[in-house]
Amino acid sequence: MSKSKSLAKTRKLILYRNPWLRKPKKILHDTHIRAYQLSKIKRDYREHLKLLEIAKYALITGPPWVGKTTLLKLFLRSLVERNVCNVLLLYGKDFKLLNLEMLEKFLKQMGGLKSISLLIDNLVEEEANFLWELIDKINPEFVIITSRFSSIIHCFPGFFKLELLPMDVKETFEAVTKRSANEDLRELIRIFKEKDGGEQSFSFNCNYRMKSFLRDLASFFVFYLTTGGIPRILEERLRTGAVRYNTYISLYEEIRREMNQNCEGILSHILSSTLDLIAVPHSIRARASKAKISFNEFYACIHRLIDMHVLGVLTGEDFKIYFRDPAFLYSTLAILSKDEKEFKKKIIKWTRGDNIGYIVENIVFEHLYRGFGSALKYIKTSTGEIDFLIDLLEGKSCGLEVKYRARRREKDIRKLIEISEREYIKPVLITREGLRVYKFITVVPVSVFLYIISFLWNRKNFCGDHYE
Repeated sequence: MSKSKSLAKTRKLILYRNPWLRKPKKILHDTHIRAYQLSKIKRDYREHLKLLEIAKYALITGPPWVGKTTLLKLFLRSLVERNVCNVLLLYGKDFKLLNLEMLEKFLKQMGGLKSISLLIDNLVEEEANFLWELIDKINPEFVIITSRFSSIIHCFPGFFKLELLPMDVKETFEAVTKRSANEDLRELIRIFKEKDGGEQSFSFNCNYRMKSFLRDLASFFVFYLTTGGIPRILEERLRTGAVRYNTYISLYEEIRREMNQNCEGILSHILSSTLDLIAVPHSIRARASKAKISFNEFYACIHRLIDMHVLGVLTGEDFKIYFRDPAFLYSTLAILSKDEKEFKKKIIKWTRGDNIGYIVENIVFEHLYRGFGSALKYIKTSTGEIDFLIDLLEGKSCGLEVKYRARRREKDIRKLIEISEREYIKPVLITREGLRVYKFITVVPVSVFLYIISFLWNRKNFCGDHYE
């Protein structure tokens, strides 16, 4: 291809991707920005935008459909509207079509290489070298990258890393109800701190407003259980009252598209194996054997799904694998169903039947994992296991057991007491309902626990002074 044709091709692609270079008002008609303005579910990106403005060079990672491109476009709009600099938006797949020499020549024709910002959407590791060459040549004011892979941060040392994950229970509750419950939250923490030992229910300490808030929260959790926190899934549920089978198939295809070639064909087997052994301690080798896949292939695919924020792993004596959002689990159910009718039956079994406890444990895992990461563990003993173990201040530990039942069972209490006394840990039972201290175990509804999880990072606030 001649240089003139190559330059024309580069010019055409850049102007197609960046119509605001000619007409700044075009940014207002961008499909992502328009969809965000019209959506019922709006993530609050104000803090994210401030961080990007301060960082200047940043990498946004997260799974499909969580709003990475929307955040990138909102930041782009803020730069264009303030006329801070010329903003160039490129997609990772564009790099295969671009010639670096021609791109540099086009930018000089456009007005020079001064005050240019680069926004790159959906970058993969293989394209990092091209981007670094471009950065070295034009020395941009801002470089903001989005990617689905957390490991790509190693290609960009010095960049600020921002993880954009599915919305948690608190963020979703406030986005759906349009209500901030910070006052209720502070009151709830105050009630926790006033407990004085023995068996004690908190209901008599709660005023009418607090009781109403707790009821609303419990009702909302059932909604969250069936959707998860992915904005596009939530939007469809609020607009139509249900999430279509084809939507979950599309989410699965988004995941499959990013898999390595040797993993693509066995992805459904990998996820099926994960579904069968969800939240159950098991070695990776045993899981590979059950799925009838070689250990190396299985391990590579699991690692890829973890890198994409689809799966999370809890370490202990063996591995426990979790889906990082219910929507990923439901997309797996969709692809393993022969048709929509079979899928609906499976969804009912998982969201209303015996398997509901596994979904709840996945949600609890994700909320804890965001704060504790690899420090989050579990305990397995000869008498049983405790789902999650976290380290507190002063060398103490807290064990959290998830039992999503309408009634607590005495055998669950006895097992938790036995293990916690033997392992010297502070016991917490996360259940469907009942906010109380029972036989020196803090019993807390999962909806309440997840809502106040941000206060748990102080670690002492939740397991608290009651145990000291």
